[in-house]
Order: sequence, then C-alpha cells, then structure tokens
Amino acid sequence: MSEALRIFDDSDLTPEKATHLTAETLQGSDDGELYLELNRSEAIVFDDGRIRNASFDVSKGFGIRSVCGELVGFAHSSDISTAALQKACQASIITRGGYSGTMDVSPARTNTHYYKAIDPLQRQPIEFKVNFLKEVDSYIRQKESSISQVSLSLLASYQNIMIIRADGS
Repeated sequence: MSEALRIFDDSDLTPEKATHLTAETLQGSDDGELYLELNRSEAIVFDDGRIRNASFDVSKGFGIRSVCGELVGFAHSSDISTAALQKACQASIITRGGYSGTMDVSPARTNTHYYKAIDPLQRQPIEFKVNFLKEVDSYIRQKESSISQVSLSLLASYQNIMIIRADGS
C-alpha cells in the first residue's frame, strides 16, 4: 500500500469517497481543497545506561476549504471518517449562500520527490533503537574515563500529507 494512503487506515473513508465529497462540496466555488494529514513521532531518552523516557504519538486530521469570491469557508476535524467529512463539507460551504463561481484550474503539479515515501519510525523495531543508544553510551564512556554521565535522545517524526482538489488531482 502506498504510504500516502495510510492516512485512511482504520477509517471508513476511502480516497474515492474523499475525492467525490470534495468535488461535490466545491462545485460552484472559486477554489478550495481537502487537506489530510497524518503525523507520527517517537522519542527515546537514554540517561546513564537506562531508558528514562519513551513516547510514541499519532495524530491525524483533515481540513476542507471552500473559496467563494472574498469569502472562505473552512472546517476541520481530527476524526478522518466519512461522517466527519460530510459534516465538515456542510459547514465549509455555508459561505456560498447562493454564490455560483467557477473553479480555478488546479495549479500545475510541481512536487518533486526528494525522498523515498517510507516511514522511518517503522524501519527498525524499538529493540534496535535501544541497542543503538546502548552502543553509543558504551562508546562514549570508553573514549574518556572521566565521563560520569551520558544522556542521549533519539527522536523521529513522520508527516504524511495528501491534498485533494475538486478535479480529483
């Protein structure tokens, strides 16, 4: 599965439904899009040969924006589901109020992929990361006998963003 589609994990919302609802919502608007985001982060704090703290966090959500003349309607949610998107779509088009514009042509795609679409948090298990910190701790202590405390932190984050325009791009 494409990393971009991981945003839809554990949800009844599919990319097809999201694209359809976005197109339907933005019909008659001048501009707008659906912005979806998934963030994962982890932190391991290693102090004096022991794990002092380890944390892992996942957050995700979306925002839908509708531009009608000088008015902008926006709604967002941290619940990526069909029901939440439908509710947000209704809220975002309230500014349209009889306005009927013409959707701007989507901007030219300029995204250049500089990195592989991989999640670095899932590349190695936690045991590997802790062993790495132990090795660094040991290496530092062997370099200088006067070292009495070694504090290390290993931090990683992953951000996955998908933007869906009214034309499905």
